[in-house]
Amino acid sequence: MSAQSSPLWPLLERTLAQLYPGRRVRLVRMSAQPHVHRGFWHVEAHLSPTHEQLAFAVLVLDREGTDRAAPERYAAVAANALPAPVLLATAADPDRLVLLFQVPQGTKLDDELRRAAAPWRVSAAAISLARFFARLHSTPVHAFEPITTLQPALPTDEQRLSQLAAMAHDFDDPLRSSVERALDWIDQELDHSPALVPTVGCLRLPTLYEDSGEIATAFCWEHLALRPAAVDLACLLPELRFLPAEGRAHFLAVCLAAYADVAPVAIDDVAPRALLDLLERVLIVQSARASATTSRDRAPDQETVAFLDRAMRAARDGLPALALL
Repeated sequence: MSAQSSPLWPLLERTLAQLYPGRRVRLVRMSAQPHVHRGFWHVEAHLSPTHEQLAFAVLVLDREGTDRAAPERYAAVAANALPAPVLLATAADPDRLVLLFQVPQGTKLDDELRRAAAPWRVSAAAISLARFFARLHSTPVHAFEPITTLQPALPTDEQRLSQLAAMAHDFDDPLRSSVERALDWIDQELDHSPALVPTVGCLRLPTLYEDSGEIATAFCWEHLALRPAAVDLACLLPELRFLPAEGRAHFLAVCLAAYADVAPVAIDDVAPRALLDLLERVLIVQSARASATTSRDRAPDQETVAFLDRAMRAARDGLPALALL
């Protein structure tokens, strides 16, 4: 997309006017980066009369839910010496919020992993991510008040388990029994009274930029909230699907070991949480398929049952074993 025909231009124009009051800025190019974030853009512009070339990272968010507090979250992260991008200006209309950032330095972590030809490079990326999580999880909760006190109520583990159990009752055996076995094991293994720490939730690796062996910039703070630390680590499993199975398992093993070395608290329920997330995704897919067929046409999904049974056996051996599925 180019020039001022973009529907985002009025908001971008307002952010740029904050940076360059009284100067004319011409939008040259906007490139969507959905692989980084659904609302992430790279923007290029010219500044008159000097014809200086400008480049920015732009995050466009909905003004609903937690997104509306994104500027405060990014500011709080920066104030606590965590790897936040440099926020230059913001603007909003009734529907959208635009955050204008300095273009980050470094390499996206997923690009680093895609290029990693040797195991030591995968290990280095895993260690940098483990340190990032440990820094975040050890940040005092009060450092993010009142932002975290305004977070919406998140489903408890018990609520998620109950919801999935209810979904399982809509299926016939052997799928229903397989789901119930998995839920029983998860319920036994979860820490039901975990400490709540600052977390990013479902992290996307392309939002992380690595520089000199550390996570230097992260565009993942709009959903900063208090959750169990294991949530951040469990969410890594689907983010590594672009790696071969052995690479996924190696990354997770190194990341978990490095995290344990520097983390503020020990966590033992990462694999059960990852299995809970996996089970939730599987049931959503199965429910969608079931709703598209009549009861007469439904047949037990033996492949799904076998997959869930393998997943539960793997989860008993830890998160790296789950990555080998």
